[in-house]
Amino acid sequence: MSSTGLDRDPPRTVSEKIIESISNAEGEAPTQLTPPLYDVVDPEALDDVTESIGPEGTVAFEYCGYDVRVSGDGDVSVED
Repeated sequence: MSSTGLDRDPPRTVSEKIIESISNAEGEAPTQLTPPLYDVVDPEALDDVTESIGPEGTVAFEYCGYDVRVSGDGDVSVED
């Protein structure tokens, strides 16, 4: 039996991880988060920056009352 990879989840972007983490913490659907992530930070730029800063780098900002930290290796930390 061969695997085509179609049954695997596609990799999530940093911005998707942030939205998922905060929506889970808030108990709300991602579309219900206020303000939307794109009103706080450009999600595409955030994804690009975290790919280019290297594993030692960190990007931090506040979103929906949470302190969000993203490391260069794509780890996302969300704390209230």
